[in-house]
Amino acid sequence: MGRSVSSPSGAVELAFETLDISEDSGDFDWQMYQEDVAYKGREVAKSFRDCDKWVGREDKAILENEFCYLGLSEYCGLVCIWLLPKECEEYLYYGSLRDHWLSQISPKFQKAFGTLNKVGTFSNGEAVFSRKGAAK
Repeated sequence: MGRSVSSPSGAVELAFETLDISEDSGDFDWQMYQEDVAYKGREVAKSFRDCDKWVGREDKAILENEFCYLGLSEYCGLVCIWLLPKECEEYLYYGSLRDHWLSQISPKFQKAFGTLNKVGTFSNGEAVFSRKGAAK
């Protein structure tokens, strides 16, 4: 069965990009890339603060606020940047506030991240992408 980049279950926004890391500078480039994503994330929402939390086995949250995590996952040079809402114990109040906040920042998120659109997934699990802005 094929495989593609992971994203946490329940993520409400996904953006896909390719990452070209040379073997000589792999860890350094990956760290710089994460810092760039964090910088852009703080521009999307000023309320984000640093965090270092694994959500599942392959998805790493690098920013958080009261409502959600912003994180990334990588597989073979394909990166998924995602927004994952936090569970609200008092959903009636905080959940609706969270959902409203997410709807406000979603367009900013999509503008800040992603160079690829996910077109679909084959039955073997492999995903197919097109470049953003490419003729349809």
